[in-house]
Amino acid sequence: MRELIFAHKFGVSEDADFAVIVLTLPDLLNNILISGGLSVALIPALNKSTEDQARNLFTQATMLVGGFFLVLSFILMTWPNILFWLVAPRLVMDNSLNNTFVLAVMLCGVALSGMTGVSTAVLNASNRFLVAGCGTIIFNLCVIGFLGSAAFEGRNLEILSVGVFFGALLRWGSQLLALPNYYWRKSSWKWGLTHPMIKQFILGTLSTSFLVLIPVAIRSTASLIGVGEIARFNYAIKLVELPAGILITALTTVAFPSLCLMFEDGLFSKLKLTLHKYLQQFLIISLNAVLIGWFYSDAIVRLLLGGQKIHVEDIQIISELLRIALLSLPLMGISSLFVVALQAQSRTRLVFLILVTCFVFLIPIFAFGLLIESRNYLMSALPIFYFIFAAICGYFLDPTYFGDNGWLKIAYIYILSRSLVISIALITFTTYYFSEIQDIEKIIIGIFVYAGAVASAYKFFIPRAAK
Repeated sequence: MRELIFAHKFGVSEDADFAVIVLTLPDLLNNILISGGLSVALIPALNKSTEDQARNLFTQATMLVGGFFLVLSFILMTWPNILFWLVAPRLVMDNSLNNTFVLAVMLCGVALSGMTGVSTAVLNASNRFLVAGCGTIIFNLCVIGFLGSAAFEGRNLEILSVGVFFGALLRWGSQLLALPNYYWRKSSWKWGLTHPMIKQFILGTLSTSFLVLIPVAIRSTASLIGVGEIARFNYAIKLVELPAGILITALTTVAFPSLCLMFEDGLFSKLKLTLHKYLQQFLIISLNAVLIGWFYSDAIVRLLLGGQKIHVEDIQIISELLRIALLSLPLMGISSLFVVALQAQSRTRLVFLILVTCFVFLIPIFAFGLLIESRNYLMSALPIFYFIFAAICGYFLDPTYFGDNGWLKIAYIYILSRSLVISIALITFTTYYFSEIQDIEKIIIGIFVYAGAVASAYKFFIPRAAK
């Protein structure tokens, strides 16, 4: 819904490129802190803390993160072109009052998103996943409400920045209200952020930053090709982030605390079996999603983004970029689960080193893509990166792949293949008999095809009955 309204308001233009930065920076920061440093550092510590220690950790972490972003906001307000040089080299921000207002309000939203990372880590450590997960809904509904207002036509960038700020504020406020009651009791002040925790936080944040910044790096490089490229790449990547957010974020958010506890309790065999189960489940749902998305990409883009401000040529370009980006979906999930398992074993430094190594591989891809000015080649950096990253993480994690105890055992491959064959058969059937139907009908059929294919593999989604 957010991207639909965004496309209707901004289309493919220079304003759209600026708007992408305003909209995605708070989201980017929230993802880095939630799935990265704060979760890696705080969740294990909170699991072992008393109520008094947990309160101190929450207060001190919030103050530390808030103070950091206060300083960062001052720097970026003083030298705004630093930000644009990093995330959109071709764009230059002028010093008009409107643009200064947009930047200031956006940075306030970024600071609130940073502090939300602390409250989300606390809620996840308390197994209150639903409230933390609803933060994204609250944020997006607020942005949709402001963008959808017809009272501010012609001032879309300013209204978007205000929507981002209030969305971040409401998301943080809702999580504060949902914290366990003992977080609001008085406690004796005692410094709880230890040196190992701060080290884990820095390494975890750096590691996740590299991982989350890959789409940003691709968009930034694409901006050098021409105006509107940031918007085109953003639309395609966001359409992949929808299933990725549903399938990957939910899975890794639940997996990390449980894997941490198994590692701390010395249940290494159980940890490996649990990881295998997560990998098996994800590969089934992601590969079928790729098949459906690949086939229905034109219909998806036309239905969601088509309008007066996005022309037929842009729709075709975005659809091609979407097909390439979809190839990274299974690799994203596998690598994310590998990272979660490594971080649960406190091997965060290793994850960081792997990410830096993989990031180096992107430099020649970016350089060649710019040389030949190929959008498709630049987008191919996304699946290439995740393939290399998953391969190296798997090498160091060393899960069992094949054999009776492997996650790619013959029985599983049979179930996986059966679900994919069902997807292909149903897609072929519907293409032959329903070739003239509307885009919305194609997508509805695609949803039913996907549900049927995944349901055929129900064995891997239902826990075995206790003996």
